[in-house]
Amino acid sequence: LYCPESLGDGCCELVPIAHAFEGCKAKGMATGIVVTTILPHATPASWSAHSAFRYLEEFISQQQLESEPPFDVLLGGGRHFFGAERSDGRDLLAEHADTYTMVSTKTQLEEERRTWEQQGVSQAPLKPLLGLFAEYDMQYEIDRPTHNGGQEPSLRQMVEAAISRLEATGKEYCLLIEGSHIDTALHDNDAATAAHEAIAYDDAVEFVMEHAKGKEDELQVISVADHSTGGSTLGMQRDWNMTYGQRVCHPPVDGQEASCTAATGTKAYDSTDGWTPAILANARSSIARLARRLCCDMA
Repeated sequence: LYCPESLGDGCCELVPIAHAFEGCKAKGMATGIVVTTILPHATPASWSAHSAFRYLEEFISQQQLESEPPFDVLLGGGRHFFGAERSDGRDLLAEHADTYTMVSTKTQLEEERRTWEQQGVSQAPLKPLLGLFAEYDMQYEIDRPTHNGGQEPSLRQMVEAAISRLEATGKEYCLLIEGSHIDTALHDNDAATAAHEAIAYDDAVEFVMEHAKGKEDELQVISVADHSTGGSTLGMQRDWNMTYGQRVCHPPVDGQEASCTAATGTKAYDSTDGWTPAILANARSSIARLARRLCCDMA
């Protein structure tokens, strides 16, 4: 949607324009989405739905599931917005049970993948694949292996399955992959969790780039950053000063008055002194999971 001109009072008449996947489908291409947040989250929504507000998740998820032609692959979290818990009383999963092959665990995804890979490219079209692995967002990578018996797939495992499934259609394809939780972890200023998410994304990209080797004339890979939320200084522990002339203020100590100085440089930024990123490897849980345990005795 876009706003061609204001009608005053902050209002405008929203005009729908085609999103990227509508362009892909118009060219007869297969389409897929792989995320680790809910499927109707901001990035996948902007590629797959028309909505005046990003938080209309039920409206967005309905468009994703009822798109014509259907998406060939939808993998992520957000089962709550598709099932019987919807506020409008509809159960989209029950309504479209005959349209989609539905999976909810890593084991089920692996089993379905073996089925279509053994079948090969078939003249009979495969059912679209819908994988909803969590009620809301999927787990952070740092928490995933110990959550629910490790039955949530990793980003790379979903990407491998998605590409295999899309290529089984025998069509050219468009696939959106988002390492969604890099952003989420940085919103929490959770450096260790963000690092694990970045590594998980790098692992997925490694597979894609390896898969693309020798196919440069037919397969284009584009990888871009989100807005780098938080600007975290990963691994900074000590021996540092602010930069760019920012004022650094020290509280009164031993009867002395508080003092402020304008910093002009930092030893840590000019060298590796003061940076100890290896300490992030000591983390065994996300801040979010620790908070759930402390607050509500939840895993």
